Amino acid sequence: MLPPEFIHELPHDFALALRTTIHNHHKAYQILDIFHHPGICLTLHKTAHNLRRYLHNSGINTQKLHMIDPLARVIGSVLEAENTTYIAYNMQQMIDTTERLLQKLPLKQRFMMIDGIHVLPYVYKEEKINSFFKTLNNKLKLHHAKGIFIYDREKLHLPIRNHLHKLVDKVIEME
Repeated sequence: MLPPEFIHELPHDFALALRTTIHNHHKAYQILDIFHHPGICLTLHKTAHNLRRYLHNSGINTQKLHMIDPLARVIGSVLEAENTTYIAYNMQQMIDTTERLLQKLPLKQRFMMIDGIHVLPYVYKEEKINSFFKTLNNKLKLHHAKGIFIYDREKLHLPIRNHLHKLVDKVIEME
């Protein structure tokens, strides 16, 4: 579990990178205990339905998360989850949807999780991914939202990981 006191060391609108493995990925979602208001989760590597089921089976409550699911349409999934926005797997649409949903959240406690960023190199080139991270991080700051970037440390390419680490306030290794 992430100790709540580490939040006090960070700026109000912080950005974190949470490095996980396939075995402890669900632990990144323990950060939800720190937030008392609803937030957003952009899920890039699992459909919202599967991610919610996975987290539920791991004992993590996702009721306060509105999910953005660009993967379900790509794979043709007919399984839908409550409190989810389904969009195309398109970076501009991901940013636009994020911005629209952030504006609906209470200003004081806005947060967003971006899960599975390690899959982006399968679809996009490094320059486009880095631009996406920078734009998304700027939008989060513009809307006074906290950003949590979650990735599998063994799968995210080093140059992309290094770029992400320059954008965030802290990198946390999930044990």
